[in-house]
Amino acid sequence: MAQVEQVLRKIIEFHDFNSNEGFSCLIPDKDPYPSNEGLLLWFSSKTRIETKVQLFHSPARIRRMEDMLNLPEKEYSDIFAGYVEDFLNSLREIGFENIGKGVDLFGMGKVSNVKANFEMFENNPEMLRKFEQITLNNPIVKFAEDQGYFKCANKDTLAYDEFFGTESVDSAPKSSRKESAAKRTAAKGKKKEVVTSAKAKKPAKTAKVPEKAKSSPPAAAAAVATKAKTKAKAKKGKATADESLSIKDKLRSTAQKKKAAPPEGSERQKLWAKQVENLYKKIQNWVGSYIKNGQLAVNFHQVELADETGKLYKMDCLELDAGYSQWIFQPMEMNVLGTVGRIDLYWPDGQLPKITLLLLSVVRNKPFWELWRSVEDRQSFDKDNFDSLLHDWLG
Repeated sequence: MAQVEQVLRKIIEFHDFNSNEGFSCLIPDKDPYPSNEGLLLWFSSKTRIETKVQLFHSPARIRRMEDMLNLPEKEYSDIFAGYVEDFLNSLREIGFENIGKGVDLFGMGKVSNVKANFEMFENNPEMLRKFEQITLNNPIVKFAEDQGYFKCANKDTLAYDEFFGTESVDSAPKSSRKESAAKRTAAKGKKKEVVTSAKAKKPAKTAKVPEKAKSSPPAAAAAVATKAKTKAKAKKGKATADESLSIKDKLRSTAQKKKAAPPEGSERQKLWAKQVENLYKKIQNWVGSYIKNGQLAVNFHQVELADETGKLYKMDCLELDAGYSQWIFQPMEMNVLGTVGRIDLYWPDGQLPKITLLLLSVVRNKPFWELWRSVEDRQSFDKDNFDSLLHDWLG
């Protein structure tokens, strides 16, 4: 798995893509917007690669495309509905599978996200090459390049080849590689071999995995077999125990499990909503004296967001109104890569750059808010930092 992750990280770096919180591949937005935000192609959860196409139709993304490229919502949705579908179909063709219940993308019909486990690439490294080619040559990347705000670097060279070498995808033992290197060195003086070597520099159309590389060493195979037998015995024992239970007992057990473990998505959304509510209460407390003096007003309005399955839900936006200027705290999405959720702070008149609040949860059930001015400028969101922002806003 470590080798797959190394190649994926190299793909992002080698072709000038960017990454958000966690481990992701995105086309960065252009200035003045943060480069760690953009059009998300895929992200990795350390054991698999997934897409998250619902981010393409979020209110924040639609507004960003209009502000950044002067691209109206209807035109953007008409274009990207097809682009996203083409991209997903290309991934399905190399073995990616549908996940989730589907997303009603741009209100044009259900579209399923796709995923592939790292094992798929470990068993057939050639899939990494195909995956990289799809990442580089999909219509979403071409759109960004045509708009002139992104240039995919090293497009004629694959990070895959840089990592494995262009001669083969060989995962053979090091001794074999040393032997090959010695043979090439010994043959350097021969004119015929020099000509052959020059021809070999041309990238191969298809790099096949040697049969030897596909088979496990004897010791490893034995370990795998032993592990499989142990699992089979455990499974057989469980099956015997299950058979001894009556249907009534099984139904009761299933009902208890459902009651004890509500849907994970529902719990995450409740946590997200509760933390946003608590944040708003804290902010109102911080500006309480200004509200009493009539110097500041607090208003709320709702926005509609989509969860991971595409299901819509509503959240409150907090608006601080100083009469001549407004400051808005707008929830954007939950489950941003590596976080519980995200709120954007912005001024409608655009007098200051947008700032982001991320709800992080390093320790389970103990989330905290972090203020992001940029990837390098991150700090806890407390009263002192809030007062500093207030000074900037009021001028």
